[in-house]
Amino acid sequence: MTRDLKFTPFKSAVSITFWHKFAELKLNTIKLNEEPIRINCQIFRSQSHISIEDGKTDYVFLPGISISEESLIEGGSQNQLQCITGTFLNKNTADSFKSMDKAEHINEFGKEIWEFITSKNSIVEPEKMLKITIIAYSDLKKYHFYHWMAFPVPMYPFATLLNVQTLEHTQIESISSQLQLLKVDFYFFVEYSEKDFTVHKLFDLPSIIDSGKDIIVGVVDFSSVENTPTWLTRPLLALIAYHFPQLCSNLKLLCWRNFANENKSIVLTLDVSTERPQGTPKFVGWEKNSRGKYGPNFTNLSTTMDPIRLADSAVSLNLKLMKWRVIPSLNLELLERTKCLLLGAGTLGCSVARALQAWGFKNIVFVDSGKVSYSNPVRQSLFKFKDCEEQKFKALAAADAMKEIFPGTESKGVVLEIPMPGHALSPETENEVKEVVKTLESLIDETDVVFLLLDSREARWLPTLLGAAKKKMVMNAALGFDSYLVMRHGWKKIAQPQITPVLTKGIIPGHRLGCYFCNDVMAPGDVGAKSLRGRTLDQQCTVTRPGVSMMAAALVVEILVSALQHSESFDAPSSISSDVSDIEGPLGLVPHSIRGDIYSHNIVLPATEAFNKCSTCSDIVVETYNREGFEFLKRIFDNPVELEKLTGLDKLQDVSGLIEDE
Repeated sequence: MTRDLKFTPFKSAVSITFWHKFAELKLNTIKLNEEPIRINCQIFRSQSHISIEDGKTDYVFLPGISISEESLIEGGSQNQLQCITGTFLNKNTADSFKSMDKAEHINEFGKEIWEFITSKNSIVEPEKMLKITIIAYSDLKKYHFYHWMAFPVPMYPFATLLNVQTLEHTQIESISSQLQLLKVDFYFFVEYSEKDFTVHKLFDLPSIIDSGKDIIVGVVDFSSVENTPTWLTRPLLALIAYHFPQLCSNLKLLCWRNFANENKSIVLTLDVSTERPQGTPKFVGWEKNSRGKYGPNFTNLSTTMDPIRLADSAVSLNLKLMKWRVIPSLNLELLERTKCLLLGAGTLGCSVARALQAWGFKNIVFVDSGKVSYSNPVRQSLFKFKDCEEQKFKALAAADAMKEIFPGTESKGVVLEIPMPGHALSPETENEVKEVVKTLESLIDETDVVFLLLDSREARWLPTLLGAAKKKMVMNAALGFDSYLVMRHGWKKIAQPQITPVLTKGIIPGHRLGCYFCNDVMAPGDVGAKSLRGRTLDQQCTVTRPGVSMMAAALVVEILVSALQHSESFDAPSSISSDVSDIEGPLGLVPHSIRGDIYSHNIVLPATEAFNKCSTCSDIVVETYNREGFEFLKRIFDNPVELEKLTGLDKLQDVSGLIEDE
């Protein structure tokens, strides 16, 4: 394999926030000044495209340069890894932008870089060889922006690719751990023998090069293009050819490609010319535009520069960075269109809503019957003191606050008190409760996910039943004084088999997971000895250490997101054993439930199957509700013991001795 060495060029990624900030500077500070502005930017590995071959998905990565609002802030981005500097030159007219001599500009820029490469300082601080320059024209009347980026590198030296090798797993692990300790941004070298690999920063090279030890020069490679190193390699080869010509015959170059899920590093064997140029070599590096031609990129922000559209772009930045850098398969559009119904707008409801908003969920409905009290704002993050003074309903205030935080959120509040078993109906209240049930049924029909964030066990019964009957995903969070439980209910969209097979390796499919009530042998109710004995930790949630609600809210949302990103979605399985590697999704495990406390800081992940005598999600209860509707619910509201008779829990209690003699 012998061919001229090729390099993968960079693409600029200029964010909307950069243009918004620049427009502000142009109008208020820069005005007609055409002096170059110093900018800071970050190199990153971007997902370029997906190629599908034989049914398999392959993600191809290319190097990119991220230019954001922080790039214009003094010191912005500089504290981040893999940051480089450059200049931004904005021309005042379109004609001056077009007529500018681009070759002269990049070569003038290159002179400074070449002077640095040929100095000994380049060995000590090689990252300073890396600079970009951007020329631009901004039409602030139309919010049209033109920019053309160059990453100047010398056309020196000439290199021929002779061979390509891969590293062994043990070598990769050794190099990876050493690079992390050294905090290498771009360049390094490896001193090696048959067994040992020692990583050094480049400034150690002069002291080792004459020792006769074998050396591999290394570059952090942001490209996955086969046998084609990143653009960063060109300045490195110039440095090596100029200062260390003795390495240039059969030069070993390690292209360190440490991707999110695997290491694809390669070692290239190169023949590098050592003849020095007369004067400053020619510099190249202008990027191609979106049409694949050498020319400026055009950005039209006329429809996006109003604050709401700008915010929409800005709030998704962190999520997109996760997708680009860590999880290419992350489906952000799915999160955005998933509708969530939050039953309860108190401590849990507020924290869950904020976590959903941070993940990019935009469709959120709150249901609550209470008003904001003076004790609420310090614990419930969506409320302010003014809401207490105005006696606002929590559901309405929470929905308004979500829009105030981010206007792109489609939130609404519904003032509604959920009917509960053991709360008997009177002739005066029956019609009112019937309308409430209809409203709740309609809300659950319209949503994808139901969150149970309520204060009592009884209040969770009706929405759990409706979620099972309407085949919705139900998420549950409950609090104690210093403990919490979060869980996902079994997804009833996939029918249970008539004959239950033996579980494989302790794995429970998502549709066979239990609900919040599946471990109870008593029906939920409001009064009586049974109810008191059956109380669960969530009933004390108003007396809770402040951090517990935030932990529970974060975890219940993370379980939902992990399930949505799993290949089996809501039917993602859970395991009753510790061997879970073969059921993980892109975001890891999707547990059935998480129980934790902040007294001993213990966390366990119980997983249980649905109980065929469950007072809420069992087939007999769901079928009776589907057949009889409100008449069935009315009987349960009046007398929850009906559930125990219907499901056979009463017989189980007799056998277990749970019923005491009067």
